[in-house]
Amino acid sequence: MIVLPELIQGTDEWIRARLGVLTASQVGKLLTPTGKLSAQRDSLACTLAAEAVLGEPVDDFNGTYWTDRGSALEDQAGAYFALQTGLEPKAVGFVYRDDSRTCGCSPDWLVWDCDESKDITQVDPICGVEVKCPKAATHVEYLLDKDAKKYTQQVQFSLWVTGLPKWYFMSYFPGLPPLLKEVLPDPKWQKAFDTHVPTFLAEVEAIKEKLS
Repeated sequence: MIVLPELIQGTDEWIRARLGVLTASQVGKLLTPTGKLSAQRDSLACTLAAEAVLGEPVDDFNGTYWTDRGSALEDQAGAYFALQTGLEPKAVGFVYRDDSRTCGCSPDWLVWDCDESKDITQVDPICGVEVKCPKAATHVEYLLDKDAKKYTQQVQFSLWVTGLPKWYFMSYFPGLPPLLKEVLPDPKWQKAFDTHVPTFLAEVEAIKEKLS
C-alpha cells in the first residue's frame, strides 16, 4: 500500500495520479453487484488505456451542487465520526495497491493509531472511511438500506487495495439520524478481485501497446 497523504482530492495533481488506474469508484464497471463481469468492462479497459497514453482524463467530471455541498459538510461528519468511534480520521489524496500503481482508491479518510508527532507515511493506517453527505432523500435511502449495497464494490475494492482489516461506511445529513456501519472484507469479493483484476489489467496493457 502506497499512501499519498498530501494530495488533495479534486486537484489536477489528484486527477493525474489516477490516470490509467483502476480505482474503487470505477470497479463497478468491471464487476456487477453479483460479482459477475460487467458489460462495461471493455469500455473501461479502453478508457484506462487511452488515459495512460494521452496523459489526460477522457471523461471529465466538474462536480455538482451535491458533491460540493458534501465537501463542505465533511468537517461536521468527521466530528461525528470521531465522537462515535473515538478515532481521528485524516483526509488523504490517493492510495495505490502496490508499486505497479495500476490499482488504487481515494478514501475519504484513513485512520492511524498514532499521535501527531509520528510521520504517518511511516506507519500503516488501521482502517478507512467512505463518507457520503448526500441530499436528504438519498440519505434516507441509505438509512433504509443499512448495508448501502450501492457501494459494496467500492468499499470492498478499497479493502482489497489497502489490505486493511475494516472500513467504515458513513452517510451524514444535518438534522437526520446519521448512518455509520463497519464493513469487513468479504471473502467472496476479495477472491473476485484476486481473480479478475490481474486479467483485466493485462488486457489494459495489451491495448496500451497497440496504441503506442
